[in-house]
Amino acid sequence: MIRGVIFDMDGTLIDSMAVWDKVIDESVSKFDVVPTKQDYEIMDPMSQAQVLEYLCQKYNLPVTAKQLSDEMDAVVIERYRRLSKARHGALNLMQKLADNNIKMTVATLTSKHQAQKVLEHHGMKKYLTDIITVDEVGSSKENPKIYLTAAEKMGVSPSECLVCEDAPYAATSAKKGGFLVCGICQKWYSHRKNELEASSDIIIYESFDELLPFLEKYI
Repeated sequence: MIRGVIFDMDGTLIDSMAVWDKVIDESVSKFDVVPTKQDYEIMDPMSQAQVLEYLCQKYNLPVTAKQLSDEMDAVVIERYRRLSKARHGALNLMQKLADNNIKMTVATLTSKHQAQKVLEHHGMKKYLTDIITVDEVGSSKENPKIYLTAAEKMGVSPSECLVCEDAPYAATSAKKGGFLVCGICQKWYSHRKNELEASSDIIIYESFDELLPFLEKYI
């Protein structure tokens, strides 16, 4: 039986690619810095705070990561409000889980107060037991600690919990932690699709409606 579901936020519950497109580039462009493709590969599993710390150190920027983060914050929240969308079927799924007394938590790279605002905006926050960030647990999603923490807070074991993730490395981490995994297929991770498939018990492509037949076996 599934007693808990852990959702990634960006790219999973929320279609937010347009929110983050060019935000990092714009935040450091005034210092004549252009992050490289290699930078973005390194930064992929990082939180916003970790990304800005990395850029400040690598490019010896004349500001702190905190100062950059403060400047970006209002911009990011406004972009979430204007540009993000709930994944098709997400609210229907969350209501179905709630109706079956299944607990839900979000595990995200995004800062907690930004996540709270966007989840509230899309009517999702009311369904959640908690919102847990990588900054809180002190470990990226390359380690299953964030999922184990979320499961513990919900009072469920990993084997009773489904993790929904679009990042292949995160799906792999969750599977190693003993969780059932729903992989969300995204074009920006197409080069790692085999890894996502190998780590997932089910793959969905467009809508959370695709997950419902699978869930019927467990609830």
